[in-house]
Amino acid sequence: MRQSPPARVGTVAGSYLPLAGCSMSHFERLQGEHSVRYQLLSAPATKSASILGIVRLPGGLFYTVPTPVLELSFKAGDEGTVTIETRTAFGGSNLEPQVWTLVERCAGKAPTLVPPLSWNRP
Repeated sequence: MRQSPPARVGTVAGSYLPLAGCSMSHFERLQGEHSVRYQLLSAPATKSASILGIVRLPGGLFYTVPTPVLELSFKAGDEGTVTIETRTAFGGSNLEPQVWTLVERCAGKAPTLVPPLSWNRP
């Protein structure tokens, strides 16, 4: 999923790791909703963190395979800003509006989104 272009990019003032941690605390309440499990991955060397939304899909007759459907990445920007990108796979675009609402709660204001949430990819 990381090779795909972002579905949406947002920018807010703040620090990437506290924002990612706060967002993950809100995601904890959603664990298992729509069969999605969330996990926080931190990469301090690159000043970035990601929240992955993973579902288990059938991989055969008797087993399932963990499959990412949503990635929300937080990257430290210039002048105390954070760039946030969402990438979605099949089924993940339905989760995206709720994701941005949770980020907004932690940021204290709505991120500037490109494209806006009212615009959906074809």
